[in-house]
Amino acid sequence: LGLGRHCHFWSVAGWLITGLIYVACLLVTPQWRRLVPTSWEIVLNAWSALMVYLQFRVPPSGDPFNPLQQLAYFGLIFILTPFQIITGNAMSPALAARFPWFLKLFGGRQSVRSLHFVGICLYILFIIIHVTVVIRHGFGSEMARILLGDESESHRLAVTLGLAGIATVIFFHIVATLLSLRRPMKVKKRLEVGIDRLRWLLFHH
Repeated sequence: LGLGRHCHFWSVAGWLITGLIYVACLLVTPQWRRLVPTSWEIVLNAWSALMVYLQFRVPPSGDPFNPLQQLAYFGLIFILTPFQIITGNAMSPALAARFPWFLKLFGGRQSVRSLHFVGICLYILFIIIHVTVVIRHGFGSEMARILLGDESESHRLAVTLGLAGIATVIFFHIVATLLSLRRPMKVKKRLEVGIDRLRWLLFHH
């Protein structure tokens, strides 16, 4: 369990740094307009887009997202992600000891664990739906938009880069799992090099 927590801390640190850079880039450029709804009309338009998807058809493209996509990305980035950060911190024994009222807001440690787990399930659901929609919209063109910024770029290059990235993550996961099973204490000590210092900076005070 301790080794799992160390791996979790490392991955969360990378996830937070990446997310902060992404949100900062959104806010200092006009790109935030792609994700932040500016009218309640988007809810009705998103419902219409959902009905089209449920009929196994593709709704008209937006600029650059259709209303349902825009709401989904907005919810993921600005609602679900902060929720996961808050519930994740609420599970910290050090934080709960210093601010017991914070944990009580969620009904106790078990409640906040359940809420955090539900948040993870929503992430998984988003990934499944996201990948399905990317394939449905045209895998090559969508990968070119995601990885190269323009669907007119080389589809073959984009797909190759995307699959290579996924393969790298799978390979890293397999190697990390095997090392963790065979030499758990050695792996734990390696992970502690950065985690202990980070944890001290975050929670010592």
